[in-house]
Amino acid sequence: MPDEIHPQDRSRGEFRPHQPDATRQRPSGIDPQTQRPFSSGGGGQRTREVAIQPVPISPTTSIIRQPDQSALTIQHRHSNGTETRVISRIQPNGRQKVTAYQNVKDPKTKIRTRVYNDGRRVVFGKDFVTRTTPGRPTMTTFSNGLREAVLPDRKRYFKDAFSTSRDHRGHERKVIHRTFYAHYSAGRTVELPKPIIRIYEETPIQNIVVYAYRPTPFIATYYTVLEEPFLIPLEIGHSCLICPPPMLTYVEPVHSYATPMDLLVDMLLAGAVYDSQNTLVMETTAPDAEVNALSATVASLQQELESATATNETLRMELTDQENHPLEALQSQLASKPVDEKIPMPIPEPVRKQFRQQVEQDLVAHQNSQPLSLANLLTSTEAQDYIFQVAENMEATEIVSGEECMLTTGDLVRIDEPPQPKDASARMRVVTSQMESCRVNSVVNISLWNLQEMLNAYRQRLEENLQKVHQKVSEKGQNG
Repeated sequence: MPDEIHPQDRSRGEFRPHQPDATRQRPSGIDPQTQRPFSSGGGGQRTREVAIQPVPISPTTSIIRQPDQSALTIQHRHSNGTETRVISRIQPNGRQKVTAYQNVKDPKTKIRTRVYNDGRRVVFGKDFVTRTTPGRPTMTTFSNGLREAVLPDRKRYFKDAFSTSRDHRGHERKVIHRTFYAHYSAGRTVELPKPIIRIYEETPIQNIVVYAYRPTPFIATYYTVLEEPFLIPLEIGHSCLICPPPMLTYVEPVHSYATPMDLLVDMLLAGAVYDSQNTLVMETTAPDAEVNALSATVASLQQELESATATNETLRMELTDQENHPLEALQSQLASKPVDEKIPMPIPEPVRKQFRQQVEQDLVAHQNSQPLSLANLLTSTEAQDYIFQVAENMEATEIVSGEECMLTTGDLVRIDEPPQPKDASARMRVVTSQMESCRVNSVVNISLWNLQEMLNAYRQRLEENLQKVHQKVSEKGQNG
């Protein structure tokens, strides 16, 4: 099951996922006694979900189907303790998507490695977690909150170090200095002529410590020009080099921008989605032995299932509703070349309006050098309306169904239930997402540390795009 990592959790000396407070009653989630999922019912009563019973194929292999028939999981445990899972999901467009991974634990070092069929890899160590995605930077997060990353060509991307600094009020605070050696965006890497240092201030929240990005304020004109309308609306087309990439779909299609603010909001929304669907294409890619081993396991499982379905009526019924046999579909995916297909993410109009309101409010805070702090946000009256933009790909598990899924850069989530004082994570509801991400309206746990990182990444994306918009207006005037 995917782990939601909390850097400050040092339970039993291991870098472990947050364990929820079993004594606190929640309107939905996991029952503390049975560990079965439940959801809220009418009149404040909890209504338990029907227990999902695995269908055994052999002593080491079983399948589990979600109650809504949207997903089917095949799980297999090897004699050496390695676990293989194959997850088949029917996506909103009706397509079948199959994902497989293996969990391997080194008995000596206790390091756990999860390898996915698409080459993604997550390594869980005693005091670190490293995430690798082909064609994207490899990120390592340490238990003390520090991070570092290398680019696909193994050159340095950024590295953290602790320090002290004075904030905008003159108070000395513990900070993280993050030194960037290159700029990475949408599969493109540009080495910086000299390193850039960004500062993140220590911010206590609940029972942990997070680090909020200290913004770099700009001169007043960067902010004042945003609401001044273009004399001629900025038409979207091939000639508009600053216009957002076509990665969003709206109820009413957008053909032009009347103001720089309209442009900025869509640049923020679309840019993150574009980044998530573009990776660096490497000239040569060496065969991945672990992915090849996973493919061999899938082939063996397919033979086992084919033999079992001949005599197991229950198993045959479980597989009938799938568009294709999950293992056959997965083998087809493994054998075929990746398709460079850009799929826009839908943005409901209320979501777009809420996001614009947040941008307007944050620009005021940015101009005043105020960090975008999760601690302040959680105590505000607008906490459950606030929309978070996922900063980096991360594994998640739907709370009620137990189905594993992926949150992807650019997906939007909001707080479903405010965290309690001792919680290190928050229940978040998916507002809108990309095709292969966690389903819209699903609820997952996200650590407070990761939520602050989302705010940090959004604030930095805001600065980058604000500079682009200001440069565009300065070059062409309000004629765009």
